[in-house]
Amino acid sequence: EAHRLAQLRLALLPPWRDDPAAGLELKDALHVATFCALGAGDLTTAQDMARRQHELPFLRERRDLADDELMAPAALAGHWDEVLAAGQRFAEDWTAAGRPAAPGRGLAPAAVALAHGLRGEHEERQHWLQILAQVRGVAEAGASRGSGYGELFEALVDLHEDDPQAALGVLAAAQRTGLFPLVFTQWIAAVQAEAAVLAGAPDAGALLAQARSASAGNPMAIAITRRAAGLRSADHAAVTAAAAEFAIAGSAYQRDRTRALARRLPAGKRP
Repeated sequence: EAHRLAQLRLALLPPWRDDPAAGLELKDALHVATFCALGAGDLTTAQDMARRQHELPFLRERRDLADDELMAPAALAGHWDEVLAAGQRFAEDWTAAGRPAAPGRGLAPAAVALAHGLRGEHEERQHWLQILAQVRGVAEAGASRGSGYGELFEALVDLHEDDPQAALGVLAAAQRTGLFPLVFTQWIAAVQAEAAVLAGAPDAGALLAQARSASAGNPMAIAITRRAAGLRSADHAAVTAAAAEFAIAGSAYQRDRTRALARRLPAGKRP
């Protein structure tokens, strides 16, 4: 519903792209539309909204502000070149501005850290977690914690590194109140269910049921949940089918991860 309303708000705005008087309203509308689409698993729309903000004329000389929204949709889609290029611009401009703390802008560096984690680049990820801690104004050890998005991204890296138990721990400790825990509620439920399945947790079935209920209308959460169910039953065909769902949803990374997980299963469904 938030995704729909954010798109409606944009549709009702006059074509003010070049009017400085409307700048803050238009930027805010695109900002909200981006993270609402992201939370709803609509990666294509999230990337479109982010690129529209990036192209706003009055942000030409503030690349860090123009690029803020680009990184999370691109990271979750697996568009590494776009994430890393935007991240480099963000770091340069943020450093030139004196490296200020700005807790509301933490999603961007967290997304760059996620991209490096999913690429297996541990030193680079640690560097961006340091930036995230400074942007959020928190201790480095807690860079991801208490944000809502950081815990999800950390769990995704844990799963990539075949450590579902760590992913479960991160998500179990995550707070459930605040803006981004609500934005990513469906993602978190689905990823937690998959982590439970891969860890062989006794409550995996219950978490799968919760994820199925929570993921309605979110193509990414639905596909993650279906993949988890297929992995639990060792259903090769179901896991392979999830790869196609991720391709349609616009996540090259999750498509490729799904294919890799499918290769671990027997070709036929285990009795």
